[in-house]
Formats: sequence, C-alpha cells, structure tokens
Amino acid sequence: MVETTRDFAFQALKLHRLELEVFSFNPRAEQVYQKAGFRREGVRRDAASDGGRYGDSIWMAILEDEWRQLKRTQQRNYHYPINFISGGYTAMEKKEQLYEGKAKKVYATGDPNLVIVDYKDDATAFNGAKKGTITGKGVINNQMTNRFMAKLEKAGIPTHFVEELSERETLVKKVSIVPLEVIIRNISAGSFAKRYGVEEGIVFDAPTIEFSYKCDELDDPLLNTHHALALKLASPEEIAVIEKYAFAVNDFLKDFWSSCGVTLVDFKLEFGRLHDGTIVLADEISPDTCRLWDSKTHEKLDKDRFRRDLGGVEDAYAEVMRRMTEAL
Repeated sequence: MVETTRDFAFQALKLHRLELEVFSFNPRAEQVYQKAGFRREGVRRDAASDGGRYGDSIWMAILEDEWRQLKRTQQRNYHYPINFISGGYTAMEKKEQLYEGKAKKVYATGDPNLVIVDYKDDATAFNGAKKGTITGKGVINNQMTNRFMAKLEKAGIPTHFVEELSERETLVKKVSIVPLEVIIRNISAGSFAKRYGVEEGIVFDAPTIEFSYKCDELDDPLLNTHHALALKLASPEEIAVIEKYAFAVNDFLKDFWSSCGVTLVDFKLEFGRLHDGTIVLADEISPDTCRLWDSKTHEKLDKDRFRRDLGGVEDAYAEVMRRMTEAL
C-alpha cells in the first residue's frame, strides 16, 4: 500500500515531493518507507510520546526524480508480485505481445493460461473517432480494476484477475472474450438518453441491462438475447450467468461508490471464457467504463469529460481514485 500511494502521488497527482512523519518507537515503519525510497531529512528529538515514553519524530521524503529512478530500476521482464487474494508470490516472464487494443496491450507469459495486461494512457471515444491521451489513466485504471476484481472475487463473482505486477501491468487468466458488451444502467444518460429522447438524470425504478455486439466495424450495434443466440455469440446458459453476475456487480459497485459520495450512473462489462469454458468477469472497471457523478453536485468524474471536452479529465480520474483509496 505504501508503494501504491507513493506511485499515485507522483503519477496521478503530479506531485514533486512526498513527505511523511514516522516515530523512532516504530522502527519497522521506517524500514518500510526506506524500502519505498523515502530518505531521512530531519529528526525532532523526543517530540512524540507513546504511553508515557518519548521518542524522536523523524521526517522522511522522496522527490519525483528519485521516484522515477527507482521505478526505472524495477522495470524488468521478471516480476515478483504480491497476490492480493492469496498473498503468495509468483515469478512471471513477460514474453511477446499478443494484442494491442485502444486502452491496453496483452503479452504472453511462460504459462499458456496466463497473460500480462499493460494499461495505456491512450483515450478514445465514439468507437475510435476521437483520440487523445489522459495522463496517468493507465495507472489509475489498472489499480482501480484490480482492487475491484479482488473484492468481487471475495463476493463470489469469478474474475480473470490474478496479481498486480506493477503500476500499469497485471497478470490475468487468459480468456476468450464473449463478444457481448454488457451495459447496466441505473440512471438515464449518454446514448440511452439520446436514443430514447429523454433527459439525463432520470433514476430508474430498477436497473436496465443492454447487450451490444462487440464489433468495431459495425459500431457495436445493440442486440437482444435472441439475436445473441441466433449469432451463436453465447449459449442460453452463458447469457443467464452473465446477466446474474452483471446485476451482482451493479449491486456491489452502487453500494461502494455511494459510500464515497459518488453515484454510479451506468457502466460496461465484458466477460470471458476460461480454457474449460467457465464464464468470468474480464476487462476492467474504471472511469473509462463507468459513468460516475458526484452525489451532491452531479459533476462528471469519468470519461465523459474527455468525450464532451469538459476539461479536467486527469483531475476527475485522480479524484475518484482518491475517494476509492480512502474508502478501502
């Protein structure tokens, strides 16, 4: 968590300097911060007390240039990450690139059932018609997705998540993506409002679910269950499982974001098949795929700021990451 907070400060918040205070009666904490690149800058003798005993107040800091140098030395093809779910360690070799999409690259590993996903800062909208860059997006989307995936696993929803390897890279189970984009809507907004000629902000009595055919050449057309079955995109059993998981994800995310002062308007999910045919949640959960509004002001805190040229895109992504980090 120290490294995650440190990386978020420099990558997303664009800080030049990060400082902290630690006390001499907690030497293990100082060791953890030193390992994360923090250096001692000063000591205030006997400035802190703990149960009647006095100790030194130690100020430590790390500068942006020092952080960048530390990160460069960590960029190797072998990763020894902590598994958020099991707490284990795994050595994993990054091999050839298998795929590059709009927001991510995928690399092979030494295990045919595992791949490495590398999140980019590239941003697209309107099926690639609009392109740009959101600085720090890859870091935020990677880390936010991983934390949600780990929580959802514990809630009984299987995912492709295995381990976070670095600020931008994650080890996941290799899946064959079901070519259905699944959209859950709690409030009217975006294409829904435009398609049906209603204003944004109408709160639905119950969430809706939509499917679209995942095909860039056709602009991801909407389809219903019968169309999906006719096109053999998924079986009836798979569609039932996907719907069940999608609504369960919605329940979880709505409650979580509500605790952060954020309203979950709608979001997109993708699912995949493991080598044995098991359906699991794949892709990502982030401001790229979720429409998020501040609960009080209704300020947009997601990719709509990029789509609609509202400005403050990086600040919005950083704000939702900050709220998420504080809530976990």
